[in-house]
Amino acid sequence: MPLRKNPIPQNVYEWPEHSDEFDIVGELHYQSAIKLLAGANDEHVRSKEYRAFLIPENDNPYDDKAIRVDIEGMVVGYLSREDARSFRRRLGAKKLVNKTTACNAYVTGGRTRNGQKCVYGICLNIKEFGW
Repeated sequence: MPLRKNPIPQNVYEWPEHSDEFDIVGELHYQSAIKLLAGANDEHVRSKEYRAFLIPENDNPYDDKAIRVDIEGMVVGYLSREDARSFRRRLGAKKLVNKTTACNAYVTGGRTRNGQKCVYGICLNIKEFGW
């Protein structure tokens, strides 16, 4: 079954690059999308930067403060509940309430040195959300 692709947002605020490696959650549910980003032989794991979109999901049935993370039109995970709330405060401080924003990201995981498979993850290149 092909992956559903979301529209790729245009003209969004770009968060400045930061040296932090900020993890997201829920990637286990989106392994097929992340595997596409990683490449057939994991050639893009930690070697290719992607543009991640941070999308407020006010209509999310589980959490109306959720922040979804999309790369290349595919959902790859979410900010944790606590991080989503902190991030929304940051959006408010920047006068970007409910706006989609973007930052750089990369794929982690894949195969280990001994060839064992492990799950893929996504790291955002953005300053942590705590105040």
